[in-house]
Amino acid sequence: MSILRLAGLVGRPLARDGVARNSSYRTNISRKGRKSPRFPVPRENRARYCATSPTHESRNHFRKAMFQNGMDLAAMAEALSRSADYRVLRRLVPRPVSQPGIAQDCKTGILLDTETTGLDHAKDEIIELGMVKFDYTPDGRIVGVRDTFSAFNEPSAPISAEVTALTGITTEMVAGHKFDDAAVMAFVESAVITIAHNSAFDRKFAERYWPVFEHKAWGCSMSEID
Repeated sequence: MSILRLAGLVGRPLARDGVARNSSYRTNISRKGRKSPRFPVPRENRARYCATSPTHESRNHFRKAMFQNGMDLAAMAEALSRSADYRVLRRLVPRPVSQPGIAQDCKTGILLDTETTGLDHAKDEIIELGMVKFDYTPDGRIVGVRDTFSAFNEPSAPISAEVTALTGITTEMVAGHKFDDAAVMAFVESAVITIAHNSAFDRKFAERYWPVFEHKAWGCSMSEID
C-alpha cells in the first residue's frame, strides 16, 4: 500500500456511525455476531475521542510536504527497488556538453543506433536515428560528451504491429517527421569512427541514407568487445 493511500486512512471514522447517536447505553451486533458496547460521548469531547475525515487542505499539505523532501522520495525509491514486486524507473539527467582541453590529444567518435521497418537494408526504412558525439584519448578513454542527436522519420508505409512491439514506435509517433540530411551529415562530419551495437546491421542502413558514413571507420560494441 502506498504512503498516499496509507495517509488517506488516517483520520477515518473509527465506527460506522461516526459518533454516538444518543445518551443511552446501546449495543451493536458485530459481523462476527458478538455484542459490542456503545457508550455515549459528550459533545464537547467528541473532537478528542472521535476521528474525523481529513480535510482537503490537510491532504494537500501532507502531499506537498512529502514531495518537497527529496530525501524522502529517494528513500521510498530505494525501499521499492529492494522488493521483487517493483521496478523503479528514474528520470535520465542529460550530461552537460563538454569541450576537450587544449593539451589533450583527443579524437571524436559517434555512438549510433537506428530503428527500422525491417531487416532488409535495401528496401526497409529507418524510422528513428539516435547519435551521441564524444571525445576520446589515444588510449581509448572517453573524456567527454560533445552533443546528442535524435530524430524520427515517417516511412512510406504504416509501421507494422510487429515493429511497434519490438521498438515501441508507432505510426502516429513518426507522422510528419523527416530526417534533416544536412543536419545529420554536419553532426557526423568531425567524427573519425562510428560505433554501433550491431554495426553489420546499422552500417548498411546508415551508408544508404547518408554517404558520409562510407568514409568513417566503424566499430561494433557487440562483436568487438573482449
